[in-house]
Amino acid sequence: MLWDGCVFGSLRRSNWNGPVLTLSARPKTRKYLVAWFAILIGYDWAQMELRHLRYFVAVAEEQNVTRAAVRLHVSQPPISRQIRDLEDELGIALFNREAKTVRLTEAGRVFLTEARIILQRADDAVQMAKAVAGGKHGEIHVGYAPSLTVELLPQALKYFRESNPGCFLRRISIEPSACRH
Repeated sequence: MLWDGCVFGSLRRSNWNGPVLTLSARPKTRKYLVAWFAILIGYDWAQMELRHLRYFVAVAEEQNVTRAAVRLHVSQPPISRQIRDLEDELGIALFNREAKTVRLTEAGRVFLTEARIILQRADDAVQMAKAVAGGKHGEIHVGYAPSLTVELLPQALKYFRESNPGCFLRRISIEPSACRH
């Protein structure tokens, strides 16, 4: 299969008529193939990522790309590039750029509100998934025989609820005759 192991071609410069596409069947890794396609067809297929939103929110709050870079622990050029890519993807200017600061446009202010909501929802989704995986959130069904668990069950359920407030307990009463082997 060509996708798995071969490069369809390479782009090289020629002295007499510009770039020339050459075809070959040399094995290469997928990242080179994807990079080659990106160069060939352009970046129109790129989509917004959470990273774009995080960078945008940081720049908007700091009103300065350099301070946003320090806050995010990245260098300044990638932040500027991501903001530019985001504006290109949206087809609107999010910032008015001045000498040392950037100011949000009206569209940028609206987008900032929505970006914060999206980032908060993404963080909530991660926390919820971790809570469910860790047994801290969800629903537990407890079957019990009323006459056999009169003293033990209420104390155990109270302790469980206090230590796991995100879990919902559903008690199901079972007839004592059904508890026999």
